[in-house]
Amino acid sequence: MQVPRAILGSERTTSVAAATTSPAPPTPSVPPATPTVVPVTPSPSAPAPTPYPTLGPDESTQFAQGMLKSNGGCDLPCLWGIEPGKPITTSSLEMVAEQRFHVTGDGFTRFNLQSTIAGNGETEQYNYLISVDIALQDGLVSSIEMDGDRRIGEATKVFQRDWQSFSLQRILTKYGKPSRVMLAAYDATTERNTPFLFSLEVVYEQKGVAIRYDGALLGTPGAARVCPSLAYVHHIGLLLAQPDQPEQYKTLLDAWNGAPTTEALQQSLGMTVEGYYDNYLPSLQQAAGMTIDRFYATLRRSPTACLRQVKSVP
Repeated sequence: MQVPRAILGSERTTSVAAATTSPAPPTPSVPPATPTVVPVTPSPSAPAPTPYPTLGPDESTQFAQGMLKSNGGCDLPCLWGIEPGKPITTSSLEMVAEQRFHVTGDGFTRFNLQSTIAGNGETEQYNYLISVDIALQDGLVSSIEMDGDRRIGEATKVFQRDWQSFSLQRILTKYGKPSRVMLAAYDATTERNTPFLFSLEVVYEQKGVAIRYDGALLGTPGAARVCPSLAYVHHIGLLLAQPDQPEQYKTLLDAWNGAPTTEALQQSLGMTVEGYYDNYLPSLQQAAGMTIDRFYATLRRSPTACLRQVKSVP
């Protein structure tokens, strides 16, 4: 059975190669021009805002790298100063637009911030895509998704450095033991140059936080090691929503993972939501025979720890 695209990571992952180009020679650093920003105050009666300008990559690279390191001074599920459950502010969008991100959306239900982090040099060749998707409901931020994708087998050094704050060890150390951990190992020969991959997802339902790590298996499914350090991870995805609403968050999480959340989908696939997870994104206990307590203690202690004897999904 072919593995659903949902557990292969973000749909943006497969488009990274197409979305990126060969790095251009470095250009002298010059102060960025201040873009004209159209103030945005989402409301049912307001007209759709004009998209922000798309500018050059240098400042967006610096801005994204700084935000990945500091997260704008706030903790998840807040991202870059944008907080689920609260209105999105014009200043938040201006901050991003001024740093040469491409900002689009209708202003009522969605904004998307996207940039390719690219450059070159003898020791720092890198090219990866970062995307932040903000969903709105009644003028409030209902959820935030962030994805970082690099080409498999490339750009590990800078990707590791830029995403260090979102490494599994850092997340476990900062946010504690997750409420749920899911793990899948699978053969993706027909979909990737690297044939055997894993998806590891840690969930904090009460906090409104889930983080998924997709990477290359060491070995083959059934006799494999999952090493979720950033050296082996090519995609990191986050789903963020308002905390202290676990039931609502579970609904968002099921949809994010591609589970059949409607009766029509369940009939079409011939399985329930629970059956979907059992088949395609099983629990840590099912996949590796490991408890969350042991996982937490082991992976928090060592950034290079690996999980062994991971079962493959169909």
